Amino acid sequence: MKKIILPLFILVFTISHAQDLKFGIKAGLNTSFSSNDVKSKIGYQFGGFLETKINDKFSIENEVMYRIQEVKKDNIQLEYGGVNFTGEGQVKLSYLYFPVLLKYYATKNTFIKAGPQVAILLNANAKGEVLGSTVEREVKQEFENLDFGLDFGAGYEFKNAIAIEIRYYVGLTKMTHSDYVSDFYNRNSLLSLMVGYTFN
Repeated sequence: MKKIILPLFILVFTISHAQDLKFGIKAGLNTSFSSNDVKSKIGYQFGGFLETKINDKFSIENEVMYRIQEVKKDNIQLEYGGVNFTGEGQVKLSYLYFPVLLKYYATKNTFIKAGPQVAILLNANAKGEVLGSTVEREVKQEFENLDFGLDFGAGYEFKNAIAIEIRYYVGLTKMTHSDYVSDFYNRNSLLSLMVGYTFN
């Protein structure tokens, strides 16, 4: 709960003390990194942001984003019809996440940013291919409901209110204590590319 309250407190504080506000939307693609010979699949995210100017060089950016991320692995042990087989498995996760980022403008248009992020797990599904048949099950109970980590990024803002940025997120907490799920995920690690649009 404390991990959720802190970003919300920072958001309310920055809005109430704002001298210059910008808001907009952003969307993009992501790819997950993991260990244990896991292969990344392309996911996506979208949401909105509120940027509060501190001075000419610094601002605080609060985001509310929805993200889908997915990985797969060959030669995973799967159960089908009461019998264990070796096949291909994949896990898909959906999160609602809340970064609070300190943004520094190196030039008028170029920026870097970094800050904490808390994410709430919305759904988790596992799927496997065994002997030509698909086996699916919901595995949310095998994941932690909250994920906490650090977000780093850099980008460029064009004159037409469009911006492009690259982001890297590294999770600081374990995602699961399940032996099955830990074959796919241990801690979150995500690279994303996004395009944003500022309304004002």
